[in-house]
Amino acid sequence: VRSGARSIPSLHRALHAAGVPVEVAGEDLPLHLDPAVEPLLTAMRCVIEPTSVTADEIRALLLSAYCGGDSAQLRRLGRALREESRQTNEFGLPTTSSGELIRDAVVTPGRLATHDEEVTGVARRLSEVIVLARQAMAKHDDPHEVLWTLWDQQPWRKDDVRTWGQRLERSSYSGGAQGRRADRHLDAVLTLFTLAMRNRERSAAGGARGFLHNITRQSIPADTLVQRGASRDAVRVM
Repeated sequence: VRSGARSIPSLHRALHAAGVPVEVAGEDLPLHLDPAVEPLLTAMRCVIEPTSVTADEIRALLLSAYCGGDSAQLRRLGRALREESRQTNEFGLPTTSSGELIRDAVVTPGRLATHDEEVTGVARRLSEVIVLARQAMAKHDDPHEVLWTLWDQQPWRKDDVRTWGQRLERSSYSGGAQGRRADRHLDAVLTLFTLAMRNRERSAAGGARGFLHNITRQSIPADTLVQRGASRDAVRVM
């Protein structure tokens, strides 16, 4: 396509929504829209600028590979939070949608602590990780430290493989199309951490908040990704 930085993200989203496997050349897709980087940056916004994160973005984050949630979990949590909202309202009616209640619960420290963990599920774990990342930021206003906390304390708790990162590593060794996708995801995350490290070395970089603004507002290409052979199992957008 022409004007890749402008048109590729929308085309990528449309194909992905239609269930079509998609590959994008690393130099064309802005890093902040890479499927492996986007959930990390959304989580970072929850840490730094929680009021800027929408209910839809929180839902997408909870359903992403980073968190590993599912729609059934979110429906159960939404019902529990709406019931709580109804009980605290003098007219017996919930005043906020389920999505907004979930969003507020995730970004507010301790908000889910009083609910059964079987109901809160991955949302509670994400909220706990956000608190840990805020503590790391309070000690060192360093984007690398914030990102490392988010990566190291990933909310995934589905099976014997503890985190999404470990799942990617295991898939990387499997080879084939799945292995190539995992390699690209790991490369993108490594690129993000490399940029965060460079930010640390610049005294006027603006800390974690400045890094977040720069990486999300600019069309920084993922040009440091290793270009591998095109997969036969996906549409390649260039």
